Amino acid sequence: MTQTPFNVRPYQPDDRDALLNLAVHDEQIPFVGHMADLLAANSATRHPFVLETNGTLVGFFHIDTGYADEYDFAHAGDVGLRAFLIDHRHQGNGFGRQTMTHLPRLMQTHFPHAKRLVLTVNCKNPTAYQLYCRNGFIDDGELYHGGAAGPQHVLRMPL
Repeated sequence: MTQTPFNVRPYQPDDRDALLNLAVHDEQIPFVGHMADLLAANSATRHPFVLETNGTLVGFFHIDTGYADEYDFAHAGDVGLRAFLIDHRHQGNGFGRQTMTHLPRLMQTHFPHAKRLVLTVNCKNPTAYQLYCRNGFIDDGELYHGGAAGPQHVLRMPL
């Protein structure tokens, strides 16, 4: 079986228009939001990345190097995985899993100082929770109660 070429790379300004066409299913919006808002959430500590297959952008996320400054559950050396999104037309094709397998190398290349990758996933989002836990993230039982859509599991991936 031939695997479709897949790449995770830093966002480039030329990606903007294609990214604005990405969206999740309506029931997923409370967990991740809208693409235009995710692009607008840029800051000095948020580093956007795109997921690409055969020249088509299929997803997006931020690596947040200021995560430990913003959240008590994150510690020195932790960076955050935020706003992980796979376009609804491309969900179920393994791009989430492939992204997770790219993360350790991507982190070593772009953020060699990082000791752990940390994220929160809503307790009402079991599909995303399972994806993360099956692909290197560890749930030690800690919950974050500051999310707009309810409590969230705190997951960590040692790097």
